[in-house]
Amino acid sequence: MKKILILVSIVTLGFVSIASADPVSGPSPVDNGSWFMQVNGDTSFPTANLANQVNQGWGGEGSIGFRFPQNFDLSVESGYDTYSTKNGNNTGMWNMVPLVMKLQYNVGQAATKPYLFVAGGFAFNSKSSNYFFGQNSPTSETDFLEEGGVGLSFDLMSGSIFFVQGKIEVDNTTGAYASDVPTIVFPINIGWKFSLD
Repeated sequence: MKKILILVSIVTLGFVSIASADPVSGPSPVDNGSWFMQVNGDTSFPTANLANQVNQGWGGEGSIGFRFPQNFDLSVESGYDTYSTKNGNNTGMWNMVPLVMKLQYNVGQAATKPYLFVAGGFAFNSKSSNYFFGQNSPTSETDFLEEGGVGLSFDLMSGSIFFVQGKIEVDNTTGAYASDVPTIVFPINIGWKFSLD
């Protein structure tokens, strides 16, 4: 896990260096005062006890939002992530559907620029297994979810934006549901943002 965090830090610093060297190129394809849609795929890295029980996760997200002046984006985001159990833990799945309100700040007006974001809302958690979690029937619960992260966006000639981002998700699971309280994962996302205006 430390290696992953160090790698993400180095990549982020490199992205910021690239963005600071990029000349200002005018308005972004998603201009201030416009509606947008965003879609991405992701891979997620579990931590602590969950990392011993499940494999790396996969999923995707989508959001609809509005870009305000001063380069702030506000959006509603949801998606789906799933983690399969590791060998030796029998069969099972650990799934999470987020529903969050996300606030993002885009740094500068260059064609390549970094951004920061935070989000909060709910995680709709579910799991199923054969003796993996000490039970045979599916279990689910809804918990508070917080997110925070950094990314780098690239304006494309097609009028859309390509982006890469990393974040931390804090899923406030209960002790009755998970052995980690809270459950923490580190997703890496790659996706596109399109103007709806």
